[in-house]
Amino acid sequence: LKLMRPKAYGGQYLDYFTFGEIIRTIANHSVAAAWLSYFFVIHETWVAYLPKESRDELYNHGGLMADVFAPVGKVTDDGEGYRLSGQWNFCSGVLWSDWIGLGAIAKLKDGTEPEYCMFIVNKEEAEIIHNWDAMGLRGSGSNAVKVDNVYIPPNRIFHATRVINGAGPVDGNFDPDYQLFKVPYIPWFLMGFQFIQIGGVERLIEIFQEKTENRIRVFNNNANEKEAGSSQRVLAELKLQLSSLKGLANEYCEKLTYYEQNGMTALDEEEREKLFGIRGHIAKTTSEMALRILLTLGGNS
Repeated sequence: LKLMRPKAYGGQYLDYFTFGEIIRTIANHSVAAAWLSYFFVIHETWVAYLPKESRDELYNHGGLMADVFAPVGKVTDDGEGYRLSGQWNFCSGVLWSDWIGLGAIAKLKDGTEPEYCMFIVNKEEAEIIHNWDAMGLRGSGSNAVKVDNVYIPPNRIFHATRVINGAGPVDGNFDPDYQLFKVPYIPWFLMGFQFIQIGGVERLIEIFQEKTENRIRVFNNNANEKEAGSSQRVLAELKLQLSSLKGLANEYCEKLTYYEQNGMTALDEEEREKLFGIRGHIAKTTSEMALRILLTLGGNS
C-alpha cells in the first residue's frame, strides 16, 4: 500500500508501466483483490497534498484508507473548521480501512467560490451501512458510509479542484522529486481501472481456451470443439483484441510518463477526453469480450 507514497514516508516511485503490470497480474488471479490493491495504493497519494501535520498523522498511523470522490456531502462552516453530513455509496475497502475521504462541494475559508473537495474522517466518526451484497462483487466490500455533523479540521481537506487545476500540496512542494506532483492527478488516479479489466479478461480468455480444447460436442457426433473453425476464430479475435487493449494501456502510461517529464500537472479538455476515451474503450471492450466468452462457452460458462 506504500508503493506510491512520497519517499519520505516509505514510497518507491514506481514507473506507471510497472504499477499497471502489478495490478494486471493481481487481476489475472482475482479481480476483487486487484480492485482493492489498486485502491489502497492510490488512496495513499491524496495524503501527500495535505499539510505536514496531517501527512504525518495519516501516514504514520499505518491504517488503510478508503474514499468516495462523489461530491454528495453537505458542508457547513463551523468557524474554526467545518461540519460534514451525508451518505456515500460504493466505498470500496471501507470495512478494512481506518481513514475515509468523502467528497463534497463547499466554499472554503481561503476560497472565493464553492469548490470540489474531499473531507477526511476517521472511521470511528462514521457509520458503515452494510448494503453491498452483490453476487460477484462482494469481494470489494464497497459498502455505504454515513456521517452526521462530523467536525472536519481545515488540515484534513484534500483540495480536489485546486489539484485538478495543477496545484501542489497546500504547504508547498516538500518533495520536488515526487512524481505525482508532476502529472495531472486525476488521470493518474484513474489509470489502474484499465489494468484491472485487462487482467480479468485475460484470465477469461485463458479459461475459454482451456474449456474449448477439452470440449466434446456430444450432440454433434462427439466432435472436438477445438477443431471447429468458429471457436478458433473467436479465440483468435479475442487474443487480438487483448493485444490491442494492452497497447492502448501502454499508450496511456506513455502519456503519463511524458506529462511527468514535462511537468504537466493540468491538461486541456481535448487531452483529458483522449484519456477518458482510452479508459472508456477498454472498459466497454473488455465487458463485451467477457459476454462473448460466456455466450460461446454455453453451458460450460
